[in-house]
Amino acid sequence: MFANITKCPFCKSSYGIKIEKDKIHSDFYGEKLFKESNIKFEEVKKDLEIKKCRKCSSIYFSRWFNDQIQKDLFLSVYGQHNRGWQNFYKFKDKNETINHGDLFKKLNRLLKIENYGEYGCPFSGLMFDFFKKENLKNDKNKIFLDQLMVDLSNNDRFLKKKKVKKKLDIKEKFKKTVTKNIIVDESFLIWGRNCLSNNCSCLALSKKLFKFNLYHSNEIKKKKQFDVFGFFNTLDHSKEPLEILRKALSFSRYVIIQSHATDEITCQHSYIFTKGITKFLNKIKIYSLNLTKKINFNNKNKYPDIYIICSSNKKDFSLVKNIFD
Repeated sequence: MFANITKCPFCKSSYGIKIEKDKIHSDFYGEKLFKESNIKFEEVKKDLEIKKCRKCSSIYFSRWFNDQIQKDLFLSVYGQHNRGWQNFYKFKDKNETINHGDLFKKLNRLLKIENYGEYGCPFSGLMFDFFKKENLKNDKNKIFLDQLMVDLSNNDRFLKKKKVKKKLDIKEKFKKTVTKNIIVDESFLIWGRNCLSNNCSCLALSKKLFKFNLYHSNEIKKKKQFDVFGFFNTLDHSKEPLEILRKALSFSRYVIIQSHATDEITCQHSYIFTKGITKFLNKIKIYSLNLTKKINFNNKNKYPDIYIICSSNKKDFSLVKNIFD
């Protein structure tokens, strides 16, 4: 069930300081895994070990689940990304976008965004904000999204067909201003292969909704193809996070990272950042600025997350740094 991890999952350094196990916590993903394995969290905790990387300051499991258990966790044990679907239903039913503070407003005011992309989950970043900005019939979103879900669900030949109400076509009131893209790869540490709700795949539903281009990370060859690219609590679900970050920096002018940043870690994450991550990124010439305190959350940011904007180009970074400072 367990395997030793000899290097930091983010920077690949072998130098880590062992830290106390009281920093390890469970969540409902872990509880589901433990229930299926007929084992209690306290028993699992005895076999887990964590370290703090001396190089990038990340906290990581130096003894964690083996590859097969990792695959089970994100595929069959709990294949649905709960947070992503919560975001979707909040938008569908209440027309509320995800609380990223005023990040979307500031990015659009300060930068000309024509080509935008995200990695992994399509329901965690700024896609809802772009949809809301481009759609002139936002009061009809619930009807439209209900119809999309029924249409997708009815593609299953083995289930009883749901009745479709009168179609609502919002195309005539929809003005596309930004080319949107979702990038995926073969990482099995992220939801996607079995991320379903009401017989709808998150990827299929979001593609119909947001009209994005879907690429594998290896397909993007053109440098600085995107204006902005985002990792919204998805970078820590990549099997090779620093590699995919460098790749994103090669094809995007700016990269936004939202990530958990605390001294505690849950069982579903192989590692988490701490606030020292920007110092490490700048040291390896990934020019980075911590935006967390520069984004207005109206005191509603209840998750211990860090927001970072970075660039591989020093001139581009200086420009955005001066703007945000």
